[in-house]
Amino acid sequence: MPACLPRLLTIATQTAIERVVLDPKYHDLLAIVKGARNGAVYGTKVRFPHALVYVHPFMLATAALICVAAR
Repeated sequence: MPACLPRLLTIATQTAIERVVLDPKYHDLLAIVKGARNGAVYGTKVRFPHALVYVHPFMLATAALICVAAR
């Protein structure tokens, strides 16, 4: 098997993907995929760390209320 064969397969695969991406028939489906991907990235970068930061004050306040109620 020649060494250039994997490169040719990669070029063929890339060409096939570009054809699908540029085909207007798949625009709606690709827009949904893009929106889901962007939402996942936003949730991972912004919302999840924000939730971690804000859960601690409420957790501490809840623990303090439990200690006070237990007395």
